[in-house]
Amino acid sequence: MTAFTPLLNAQNLSKTYTTAWGVVDAVKEVSVSLWPGQFTAIIGRSGSGKSSLLAMISGLSRPTRGLVKIQDTNIWELSAQQRAEMRNRSFGFVFQFASLLPTLRAIDNVALPGLVGNTTTSTQAYDRAALLLEQVGLGHRCQAYPGQLSGGEQRRVAIARALMNNPPLLMADEPTGDLDETTELEIMALLLHLCRSQNISLVIVTHNLSLTQYADQVLHLDQGKITEIKQDRELDQKTDPLPLPPLKQPEGSPTQVPISLGTNLGIDRRKFLWLLPIFSVAWGLDAGLAWYQRRVARAQKQALAQLDQASHGYLYIDLQNVAYEPDGQSYRLTLVMQNLDREHPLYIQILPLRAFVQTGFTWQEIPTDVLGESRNSLIKLTTQATLETVFTPNVPQPTELIPGYMHIRIDTDLLISQRPQPEDDLIHRSDPYYFYLKPHNADDAEILRHSHYPGPPPIYISMPPH
Repeated sequence: MTAFTPLLNAQNLSKTYTTAWGVVDAVKEVSVSLWPGQFTAIIGRSGSGKSSLLAMISGLSRPTRGLVKIQDTNIWELSAQQRAEMRNRSFGFVFQFASLLPTLRAIDNVALPGLVGNTTTSTQAYDRAALLLEQVGLGHRCQAYPGQLSGGEQRRVAIARALMNNPPLLMADEPTGDLDETTELEIMALLLHLCRSQNISLVIVTHNLSLTQYADQVLHLDQGKITEIKQDRELDQKTDPLPLPPLKQPEGSPTQVPISLGTNLGIDRRKFLWLLPIFSVAWGLDAGLAWYQRRVARAQKQALAQLDQASHGYLYIDLQNVAYEPDGQSYRLTLVMQNLDREHPLYIQILPLRAFVQTGFTWQEIPTDVLGESRNSLIKLTTQATLETVFTPNVPQPTELIPGYMHIRIDTDLLISQRPQPEDDLIHRSDPYYFYLKPHNADDAEILRHSHYPGPPPIYISMPPH
């Protein structure tokens, strides 16, 4: 490690909720230490207590028992006002959704934590916001509003906002759960690069087990308890998933020295005056062309923004059913697609679906076959359509997060347009779907011995979007 004392020490944390159905122990006697420059991944199935643990160590939710110390200060002994000031100073937060204020520009959203903290002037806050947007690769989009940004760009703005007050700890709860695989890796590479270079402790709650290969510490939670801790490599042995250029650092602006027109060009300025009318005409033509180009670019942006809204706001996709196939090995999965804006049909090209089974800390790909007319065809979606695929989870020892069930992930890839023959008006949408699946030869009596169902164990248990 690069430091001898941890940034944060949490000891014997427990969180208990009282519900109409009884007492629920969300987290049970969990202890964890976070170090500068360390990437900690918290994994586990839905309901295992990951988000509850993250909320307690970051000062958002009071533990039922236990303590959280930052530099020998127990944050849960502070007043509400002191704790809010401590969070603003010590923590940066990135959640599953970017949660940007839609009426503020990207630079305004990033500057906001600095303005709220009253620790910097408005000029200093906006200077740092501009620098952070440059560091996350969005310097050219600082004036854009959230609705004009893609999902990946919104997430980059959220990361810049989280780093606004130079926090030593960065907390992320499923920060890439709704992004496609390529964008997910780009965002993870950016997070790791920023945290390694600035010695920030990064904590991520995730379902994506492939991200754990880049973590210095992996905490596996099951029913509120840590069942496994992986901590086998030092920081200087870690590699980031994607190489990124070094972070830009603020530089002083050079002094501007006024220079007369023609200086050092070897031109007599008096003879140069006769060229001014020609320059004026050329400038007018250039200005007219620039105006036309801006108008075309504006129209293209508006069309893409409308298509993005239709593809992500009006196109609803969900898991409808999973059933056994007669061969005793395969399953038939049915997805339903709905266009909630019936006045504007969507034209959808379905790319090959990919299916995975969890084995240990990784996902193993399994064979799939899309059925019917959906394969390599263009679908005109006005109201509703279904997509069926057959997959074979031929994995010898799948991981059982729920006794007797395999953990399955289905990745969909769609090309979407509002025209049957698109040109540049095309949106790519990727979505992962997770569920638990009962093997063909499962012993229902053995499953019921470990779990309680109001009848025979179901073939599959769907998970909420994450």
